[in-house]
Amino acid sequence: MQFEIAIDSAELDIALGQLPFKKFLITRLEAEGTRFRMRHKLITVGDDAERVAAFPPIRGFADPPYYVGIRPPAIADAEYDLWQVKIENVNARVRELWVMEYRFVGAGEASGSFVIKPARWVQVEPARLRLDDGRLTLGSHLVAEHVKGHISCDIPDMHVQETEGVQVLRDISTSISLSLEQWSLEVLSAYLAR
Repeated sequence: MQFEIAIDSAELDIALGQLPFKKFLITRLEAEGTRFRMRHKLITVGDDAERVAAFPPIRGFADPPYYVGIRPPAIADAEYDLWQVKIENVNARVRELWVMEYRFVGAGEASGSFVIKPARWVQVEPARLRLDDGRLTLGSHLVAEHVKGHISCDIPDMHVQETEGVQVLRDISTSISLSLEQWSLEVLSAYLAR
């Protein structure tokens, strides 16, 4: 997976006492103008060329995002020296959410907390996304002119090395309620090549 988060402005509180223990802890984050982009790596493009062309560009990574090489071996506990990142009490006003080929541009608000211990585990404590109004597209295709709704997500304890492919879904609990106005079925053409 590759992702990028950009924020126009933010106020945050950092627990400086945790830094010597390789823990980056933000206890409060208030953000404006948040942009989130996420995509997964590919082995091949094949019939998915139109979808892949609609993936978000992410600075510092190749387009398209090919998976190169073999999966690195697990890091032994005795050699583990990576930073843990925990961000609590997030309240971020969003302006763009671009996940895989789907791009939402509009107003919304994300809230919640999460912890990442690289190559070990991920935890998302109740995270909520409210979409106030925005446009949803797939490349040049309109999905809906007005999208509103709520998405919530919980990941209680995902062990990264033990989780592959669709197994990721086993640890995720989510609820989605969306309203799409002025929507179009033309987006299906991006999948019809299959």
